Amino acid sequence: MARAKGQFQAGFTLVEMLMVLAIFAIVVTMVIPVYHVPHQRLEMEDFFQQLENDLFLAQQTALTEMQHVEVEFNPVNSLYIVRYRYGETIFLRRFPDGVSMSTNFPRNRFHFNRHGHISQGGRLFFYYETPNGTETRTYIFQLASGRYRVE
Repeated sequence: MARAKGQFQAGFTLVEMLMVLAIFAIVVTMVIPVYHVPHQRLEMEDFFQQLENDLFLAQQTALTEMQHVEVEFNPVNSLYIVRYRYGETIFLRRFPDGVSMSTNFPRNRFHFNRHGHISQGGRLFFYYETPNGTETRTYIFQLASGRYRVE
């Protein structure tokens, strides 16, 4: 069937479609950076919560199994290892991207004895980027106890 010459055709023109896509692209580019900042912050908070849980687990393992449990930090490879003092690895965890650390523990390690006390006092310093600049989180371990505090 042939169409009449002046008959209206329903649909969108190419220009209208391009306008809609341009508006959609602008909205998406505004939303992605807003989502990214809280995501980074949550990733850092998850990492530090996992670290604190792992330290507690290392201490509890030393107490329940009556063995020395060692915690070793490797700043070069961005990881830490929890293992029995002269034996197998219990677990290994990597730092998230953007986290670096330093410590004043000799050889970057300490251990919990069979009573759950730490072998020596010291500090762990974690550095990470935030929108406000570089932040530092410090874990301070007290000698002859398994306790630590975070600054």
